[in-house]
Amino acid sequence: MRPGGKGARPAQTRIEPHERFGRYTLCECHPRTGRRHQIRIHLAAIGHPLAVDPPYGGAKELRVGDLWTGAPDPDTMVLDRTPLHAAALRIPHPSGRGWLRVESPLPDDMARCLDLLRAARRYG
Repeated sequence: MRPGGKGARPAQTRIEPHERFGRYTLCECHPRTGRRHQIRIHLAAIGHPLAVDPPYGGAKELRVGDLWTGAPDPDTMVLDRTPLHAAALRIPHPSGRGWLRVESPLPDDMARCLDLLRAARRYG
């Protein structure tokens, strides 16, 4: 759903940039509401769509050369999915007392993209 489109509902997302790499930025996003595609829509609305997110303005896929022009294998595909990752979730504990925090490391394909972006910054 597009902002302001038919059926759109209010939504809030706090966006914290952590590392900038020219066209790309590693962000931490905290949705305060739970709307479908909320993070994707909010990032696109401020002119920063996710790197691979065709419906909202991102590319179809990323190749090594998209992230680091000086890389030796520029045509190798490194990401062909929307780069969203829930690093941590906080849910009510099944016992009914307190909270349960579940964490997950960054997936290999997204970690590879960050490695390439950092290499481009170092050697670019």
